[in-house]
Amino acid sequence: MNLFAKARKNLTVYASALTIGVSAVLSAAPAAAQETFTWKVQSHWPGASSSYTDSLGRLQRVLDERTDGRLKLKLYEAGALFKAQEIFNAVSRGILEMGTISPSYAQDKVSLAGIASGLPFAFRNVWEAEYFHQGMGFEQMLRDEAAEHDVYWATDKVYPTEMVIKKPIKNWEDFTSLKIRSSGVLQKFLTEAGAAASYIPGSELYSAMDSGIVDGAHWGAAQGAASMGLYEVAKYHVQPA
Repeated sequence: MNLFAKARKNLTVYASALTIGVSAVLSAAPAAAQETFTWKVQSHWPGASSSYTDSLGRLQRVLDERTDGRLKLKLYEAGALFKAQEIFNAVSRGILEMGTISPSYAQDKVSLAGIASGLPFAFRNVWEAEYFHQGMGFEQMLRDEAAEHDVYWATDKVYPTEMVIKKPIKNWEDFTSLKIRSSGVLQKFLTEAGAAASYIPGSELYSAMDSGIVDGAHWGAAQGAASMGLYEVAKYHVQPA
């Protein structure tokens, strides 16, 4: 039970990679002690986002199955308990047992999180980012730094962070006139490049784009933007990532 209690302060930056670790902790408990545990999980994804269902919802189902119902995840979508940028601290302090975030939201605690959230011109293909995390040891570096805050860091997925916009970019003036929703290193990069980039929570993004508060947004790749309905108010997709 000491192992299980210690594992209660876990953060999954993106969720599903934590499955093996949690299962191992559960299997270490005495077989006779068939207690049931419920973990509060705050997500930065709105319920409409495909990741909320495909990543976090899947993790919930898999853990329930692999632990024979002994570990239950109670899911909260973006903004239900904490703002996205407060989730890391809530997990670190033990208020939440688990959370999902974009790495950029933890930059003030984990210095390498800015790299994890995506560097401009860093990778052309997803497999390159995956190899960098797993094969070259970057994931362990993140995990070591997060552990200083009593948090376990696990990356679920890597993907190109692409932008949707309301009007095409045909020249420099078009780019510098843009108001863009972004975060982390990409937000700083876009601002220094000449656009006006700012952070807006995912739950407010559709209305912000619809009302013209922003002209474009980073929200995962095309699948993430589509699941949030962003192409209803922003018809253009920018590539390369």
